[in-house]
Amino acid sequence: MNATALIEALDALLPQTQCRRCGHDGCRPYAEALVTHGVSVALCPPGGESTREHLAALLARNDGSSPLPLEAPRLAWVREVDCIGCTQCLDACPVDAIVGAAGHMHTVLSASCTGCGLCVPVCPTDCIEMPLSAAPEPSPSDNRARYERRRARLTADVVTHQAPALVALETDSETLHATVLAAVQRRRDRASGRL
Repeated sequence: MNATALIEALDALLPQTQCRRCGHDGCRPYAEALVTHGVSVALCPPGGESTREHLAALLARNDGSSPLPLEAPRLAWVREVDCIGCTQCLDACPVDAIVGAAGHMHTVLSASCTGCGLCVPVCPTDCIEMPLSAAPEPSPSDNRARYERRRARLTADVVTHQAPALVALETDSETLHATVLAAVQRRRDRASGRL
C-alpha cells in the first residue's frame, strides 16, 4: 500500500472528532504523522483501545505505548444567560456545532457536537461546560462531512475576501428553530430566577 492510500485508510479508522488531543491539528494530520513520522498509535482518546489496535494492525507495528486514558462521552453546553455573543466558540468548533451571531446568545446543536472541548478554553466568560452525555455520539462519517464542509466554507470565504460566515448548517430548519427556541427559553427562565 502506498503512503497516500495508507494515510486514507488510517484516517478512516479515526473518530473524526478533530479534537486535537493527539497533538495534531485533526484526524487527517494525525494519520499523516503516523505514516511520515512514526508517532504513537496510542494518542487518540476518543478512539480508545479499539482504534489503537486497528491502527497498529494496519501499520503492522506495535509501539508498546499505553493509550491515553479513555474519557466518558461529553457534550458542550452553553449557559446561555452568561453568554456575551463573542463568537470565539463558533470559530473554535471544528464541526459547526455551535450556533449564534456576534452580540447574541449562542447554543449547541447537541446532535452535531463531538465533545472535543475546543470551545471551552476560548470562552472569555467560562459559560461553556462539558458535562457527561448519554446522547448518541455522531458517527465518524457525519463528523468528517461537517468538518470538510466547514473547511470548504472557510476556504471559500478567504478566496472571495468575504467576512467569514459564522455558521454553515446542514441541520434542518425545524431542528435549528427548536434548538434556538429552547435556548432562548432557558435564558429567560434563568434570568427570571426560575432555573
